[in-house]
Amino acid sequence: MLQFINKKSLKEGYTQDLMIERFSNRIATYLPGLTLFGIDGHLNRQIIISVTMQQKHSGLSLSQKVEELPGFLYRLRFFIVIIFSIVLLLTGCSKSPGTDLLSQNLYEQFFEQNILNHDYRVRLASDNGVDLTAQYSSYTFRLLKSTAFNGPVTVSNGLVNYTGSWVCNDDYSKLVLTLPRLPAEFVFLTREWKFTKKDLAVMELAPWGTTEPKVLQMERL
Repeated sequence: MLQFINKKSLKEGYTQDLMIERFSNRIATYLPGLTLFGIDGHLNRQIIISVTMQQKHSGLSLSQKVEELPGFLYRLRFFIVIIFSIVLLLTGCSKSPGTDLLSQNLYEQFFEQNILNHDYRVRLASDNGVDLTAQYSSYTFRLLKSTAFNGPVTVSNGLVNYTGSWVCNDDYSKLVLTLPRLPAEFVFLTREWKFTKKDLAVMELAPWGTTEPKVLQMERL
């Protein structure tokens, strides 16, 4: 602090005692009630140094820093927004095991309650633009449950009963039907299908893993 005063004195032409007095007045504005005294400038300089060191560690400096904090945050507002957005993006994209389990349970519940153990008929069967629907007009289909993801399929035309099988993947987006090779119309149905629509009344299916123009729609009776 004395080095600072001496440089200012030399630069501006003030005496050291005058600078000490002016600096003392400045300190008094921050610490009202404190009286600086001394026989000569030496004692005043010691007091100034002591008070200055106390000021660095006092609550006044802390409060000034706290007041400056909002301005500091304001200057970093864009950086804070970017960091917050990245955190939200990572959180939204990540899936916890609990979320996956809940989704699987919902799919399983829907499939069991609305598709299994219900009679279906073929509403539309199209193979490369050729309408095959009439071939299945006398058949009813029923998917039965062995586990949550597979079971038998029964097919009946009122005279003969046929048995096949079905398998689904974990999220019930894929349905694999396996039926007897005879009668011949079952060949079209025996394949890996993907659900394009699944509601209470209709299952709409297309070939899994290919873009072949084959369509199968099965309507619940």
